[in-house]
Amino acid sequence: MVQYSIKIHLKADSKVLKDALETQEYPENMKGELLPFSTVLPYIKNDVVSVVVTDDKETVEKLTTAKPEYCYIVFCGSSTPPDAILTQLDDLWTVTEATSRSEIYFRCGLLLQRIKSRIDSEFYKKALETTIDTIPDMIWFTQLDGRYSLVNDAFLKLSGKPKNTVIGYDDTVVWNERRLKEDDDYITSADDESLHVGMAYIGSTADEAGDNVRRFMTYKRPVSDPFGSVVGTVGVCANMTSFENLCIRLSMIIENVPYPMTIFSRDWRVVRMNSSFKELLGDENLTDFDYRIWKQMHIVPSGERHEDKPHNAVSQEFEIEVNGEKGYYLITEFEVRDYFDNIAGYFCTVLDNSYRRSYEDSILAEANTDVLTGMHNRRFFFNYVRGSVKKPFYLLYLDLDHFKTVNDTFGHDAGDAVLVRLSQLINMYFPDAIAARLGGDEFALIDDINTREQLEESCRQLESTVRQEFRMYECDLGVSVGMVYSDGKSENIEALLHESDVRMYEVKKIHHQDQ
Repeated sequence: MVQYSIKIHLKADSKVLKDALETQEYPENMKGELLPFSTVLPYIKNDVVSVVVTDDKETVEKLTTAKPEYCYIVFCGSSTPPDAILTQLDDLWTVTEATSRSEIYFRCGLLLQRIKSRIDSEFYKKALETTIDTIPDMIWFTQLDGRYSLVNDAFLKLSGKPKNTVIGYDDTVVWNERRLKEDDDYITSADDESLHVGMAYIGSTADEAGDNVRRFMTYKRPVSDPFGSVVGTVGVCANMTSFENLCIRLSMIIENVPYPMTIFSRDWRVVRMNSSFKELLGDENLTDFDYRIWKQMHIVPSGERHEDKPHNAVSQEFEIEVNGEKGYYLITEFEVRDYFDNIAGYFCTVLDNSYRRSYEDSILAEANTDVLTGMHNRRFFFNYVRGSVKKPFYLLYLDLDHFKTVNDTFGHDAGDAVLVRLSQLINMYFPDAIAARLGGDEFALIDDINTREQLEESCRQLESTVRQEFRMYECDLGVSVGMVYSDGKSENIEALLHESDVRMYEVKKIHHQDQ
């Protein structure tokens, strides 16, 4: 409640007046002080509540010629003043020798209560007007005869009329050019029931003005006086085609969504952004935040753009750096359409795909990796070759000599150890190649960097090292390598592989002849 002070200025030579006013108690939230009349003029201003108590008729006449709004004049003479003065007074105290201090005390208390009631009433009215003007929905109060007694700024904006042509008039005047049309008879009957029975109701209306059609939801409730009699109604009308109004109602829901989410207006201005989205932006300046510029400057597409036309949505995966760590996020943008299927705005959700992406990468790696050696497997190799046919490269086909003897004599564990070590040697001597185990003791390589002479030298080094490292098996374990060249013009992969296989067997035949 508002708290204020009051100044009482006394101009009367009366001890009983002075004693009563000095001991006067003030209503709650009001404090006062008694001042001599000589200080009246400097203190009587519009922003101060003043009470002048005087028995001088000339003083009353002078004050009433330019009296501030919150200055109250009390005549306290022993006789009744002329009618010209009476009309200017706020109170009349007849003070004689027989007047008691308690009587003055009582009369002053009544005046102070009247002043307090006026100021409190004006404060509550101002607070009510400020409150309803802050709300974006239309709000109004009407009397029983339908005339408007109070409306907010949103009401005036929609009606297109100034306040002086709304207050005191009913719908036939206020909405004569743009009358709200009721969808059905329920609203009228519900309005009657609301007023006479005391029930609230909700109704739907449409405002048609040229090609612009808007949908409203109206809430009405009867207003009663202190004695319980209905004296009018209070109404609230929400523009359901206003995306900003709808977003205000969604604020709590948006904030509690467990992933980043933002609602944008039709021109991509931020209407509501939850805390999760703000954390995603990090140090980004939110005051002048532009979503479209942020997408262009700070995030990198990492997936294809997908359209979901039935749901008016598009989604795409992006790489975003959050707190110094890069992650993958699926951003989905939805069009929000109003009652008449016009775009009213957008809302955007961001889902962290990093874990799923990591899981998919691990599954893909397992699907393309040889379990025993850790090299690429047959599936990966053939897919890679098919993607490399349009550029020159060398294809090398490798096979172990006498590998079956190792398995038969020393067991499959020894055979697996040979394959693992061979894969390590291949990676060591052909570091620029894409190497894969095709199955058993067969390996293949693709090299589009080194020359034939460099690759032939690597083959000789590999063959020599294999014979040295696997001498313990005493079966002339070695490796045969067949190499073919593709100029990038042929797309017959099977022919290339067959040719490299033939070359490999030619080398293997030579190795057998040398033994």
